[in-house]
Amino acid sequence: MKQIPFPVVILLAVVWLPTPAARAELCTIDAVPAATLLLPYFEVDLSRFPRLKKVEETVISLQNASAAPALAHVTLWTDLSVPTLAFDVYLTGYDVEEINLAELFYTGEIKGLKTAESTSGFVLGETPAGGIQTVQKLIQAHRGQPVDGQCYSTVPDLNVARGYVTIDNVNASSTLFPSDPGYFGMDGIASSKNVLWGAVFVANSKAVRSDLLVHVEAGSSMPGDYTFYGRYVGFNGSDGREPLGTTWGARYSTGSRNRTDVIVWRDSTAVQRPFSCDALGESGWYPLGQTQVVAFNDSSDPIELLFDSETGEPVPGFPAETQKVKVGSGDLKVAPFKSGWIYFNLLHTSTGLGQSYVWVRQGLGKRMAAYPGMPFYDANSGSPSAASACGPAPSAAKAAIP
Repeated sequence: MKQIPFPVVILLAVVWLPTPAARAELCTIDAVPAATLLLPYFEVDLSRFPRLKKVEETVISLQNASAAPALAHVTLWTDLSVPTLAFDVYLTGYDVEEINLAELFYTGEIKGLKTAESTSGFVLGETPAGGIQTVQKLIQAHRGQPVDGQCYSTVPDLNVARGYVTIDNVNASSTLFPSDPGYFGMDGIASSKNVLWGAVFVANSKAVRSDLLVHVEAGSSMPGDYTFYGRYVGFNGSDGREPLGTTWGARYSTGSRNRTDVIVWRDSTAVQRPFSCDALGESGWYPLGQTQVVAFNDSSDPIELLFDSETGEPVPGFPAETQKVKVGSGDLKVAPFKSGWIYFNLLHTSTGLGQSYVWVRQGLGKRMAAYPGMPFYDANSGSPSAASACGPAPSAAKAAIP
């Protein structure tokens, strides 16, 4: 077990305070041991590359809730859901391991990480792993630059590598991606045991903020069900993972010192591969549409946010599979409102389907709060667990960018 820094120990004590055993309830978001964990968004500041000093670090804390050893399979995805790297993490009973994404992108290593029962430390290009095998190519893939003539993400931002992470409980070591044949099914490596839980810590020299990862439980699924990994198995239900939500509500506050960032993860239902760099937006699913986004002020007055209030032109909203958008920016103009809440119906305009997840960051000046998870919002019942993507899958998965 890796030694955890003092501030993180305190936060772990708060997040993982022992509680009575929780029973898994599918089609809801609940913090119980799961078969898959999702970090909906990460970003690594590359402005100081290659010197890993005074860089904000994103650290995933991964825990085994079982007394038996477990094997977790970690996959990094770009903001367009192109997988770039996959590797294993070995967990003894009730073990905790840490994955430092800044360390990975800056050095190609994760010191002390158990990738097998007798192996300590991950080294890109040496430790068995699937996908990209060099730091420079990993950075290029996640900041919008070509890798071997193909692109993996949206328009270039040379100072930031962004994407999301999934972590699956698996039965055997592998270099496969969840999008590969042989990952799910009777003979696949994926396990349906709900034994993983975790949190994320974003730390700099001044503060540490934390939140739970999204816990995606495994259960029984039928062919034709919408499941978390459904697009990769033809929606035949073999992944067995519950889907996430579709409709959300989030508080916001803007102004000279206040700031709110909304983080949105979405499922395009497309199986996206590396693509020709000049094809972004020309065909396939990108950009994603959304059904409705409305801001309310504290007096319940509404503003529709999918169209520019001055020009009437449509705004992009949340076109990629993961993104961070500042409330009050061009994509989320809430003026003249200063505070209130935002209603997000993130169902695709083309199919009326599509799971999603919403986080929010709020702060005063440079002090940003933790990433509080946003509950479901159901306009019919008001239940925080009802507006789920559970139900029939899309009739046909969307085409990917060629």
